[in-house]
Amino acid sequence: MIGDALSTFSDLNKYILNGAVLGYGSTEGGKMISSQNKNEPSSEKFYLGYYDESYNWVTGISKLDEVNLKKLGSDLGLDYIKMDKQSNIDNKLKEITKLEETNMDDEQIIKAYQDIYYIFAIPLGILLIIDYILKRKKLYY
Repeated sequence: MIGDALSTFSDLNKYILNGAVLGYGSTEGGKMISSQNKNEPSSEKFYLGYYDESYNWVTGISKLDEVNLKKLGSDLGLDYIKMDKQSNIDNKLKEITKLEETNMDDEQIIKAYQDIYYIFAIPLGILLIIDYILKRKKLYY
């Protein structure tokens, strides 16, 4: 139910540097379209759902639960942002970009990308030479 408290996620806080919890939708909710049947609007399974106790198909409704999203954000040390306007997220994206730029120096950026193809190229080259030698021997026998 909306507003029912979820478990705490505060143990994960230490693994998160920055970000946001994003809230989409409305408290009234809306039907969720099935990705498998999205091209078949006339299908009974166009919307996601479930079977109730009487084995009747019930269309699932996704509802915005701001109480739990705000608590989740608080547990994780993140801001809660309701995504009803693009401008709501713009400032957070700028903040994250700025934090990323200030926290990484040139040496860290260089270390973040390392070529490792040569580790695989050397054994591959040896195998190709061995294969060539074995094929050549077969031609003369």
